[in-house]
Amino acid sequence: MIERSLGNWVAFAPDSPSFVESGRFTRTLSGGLTFHYAGSQIRFRTASRHLAFDIENSSDRRGLVSFGVRVDGSPEIVVPIPRGRNLVPAVIGLPPGEREIVIYRRSDNWDGPATLHQVLLDSVDALKQPPTRPSRRMECYGDSVTAGGGADAVGYEGMADGAVGLWGAEDWVNNGFHSYAALAARALNAEAHLLGIGGLAVLDGTGYHDGPENMLGWETTWDKISPLREGLEPWDFLQFRPHLVTVALGQNDGSTLAPGDEPVPDQWKARYREILERLLLVHPDAAFLLFTTVLCHDLKWDRAIEEIAQELSLASAGRRIEFFSFSRAGIGTPGHPRLAEQEEMAAELVDQIESMHLPW
Repeated sequence: MIERSLGNWVAFAPDSPSFVESGRFTRTLSGGLTFHYAGSQIRFRTASRHLAFDIENSSDRRGLVSFGVRVDGSPEIVVPIPRGRNLVPAVIGLPPGEREIVIYRRSDNWDGPATLHQVLLDSVDALKQPPTRPSRRMECYGDSVTAGGGADAVGYEGMADGAVGLWGAEDWVNNGFHSYAALAARALNAEAHLLGIGGLAVLDGTGYHDGPENMLGWETTWDKISPLREGLEPWDFLQFRPHLVTVALGQNDGSTLAPGDEPVPDQWKARYREILERLLLVHPDAAFLLFTTVLCHDLKWDRAIEEIAQELSLASAGRRIEFFSFSRAGIGTPGHPRLAEQEEMAAELVDQIESMHLPW
């Protein structure tokens, strides 16, 4: 577990039993974890008064990736991760005592991967017994809304993204920790794999993910560790068995359709259903909840998803496959949902999930 001493630091590999990880990670041979998705996290307990990262931002995309740190539920400490491999101080001078720390990726995946090679603490015995892993499990597919895109642009609720400089290299306003899915999971005391992908649509060649040409869709990314073109390694579904799978897609899927009343393509409905059928096979005990979000979009996608849920439920011998609609689905905001709007969705989602009385 202990890699080496670095001056006053002692280095610990995050891929060890003392750390409780949540998300789809690439694991390095030396025990590091590559964070791909916003909201991916590790938790641990420690008596260390100081914390730093041996971390590598190897992206050739936008440049900066941001992480967040919280100590015993403290306000967020934002840690920018510059390009290259660096020793990055995160917290200095905590008071004596044992505490729980969570380290998570704030940035959407299109900023590129970041590998946490080592967690640096102040003594050999700084790590304590790991936190308890929640017994409830959720797997949450979606687009930038699920990734917390624009969530921290507080004060711009109900406004288009053009009202604030959202997508600059600093990436201060994207935060997977503030995604409705992350908020709902914490309220339910559930572990969640957040699989939000900015710009994602169902079909390859549509939406905005990994563009501007030859965009990748959910049909390519759903079973991958990393959703980026240079990754795309297959995910082992045996590593995580959710009780509930949520899917929040349909906001980016009209990107190649002409404005107006053009119906949802049969190809789209067939492919959405086919991916769900494959997920039903790999998660034989999970319930499924399908929806869109409050981001403005044509509600014809919601109607198509509701039809698919009804058809699959009838065809799947009692499997729970349900459609859900937020009270402001498709009409809530022309821009990405800010924190208050993410909290609105999370509260409604928690109510819906609790009403399902899942056996978890």
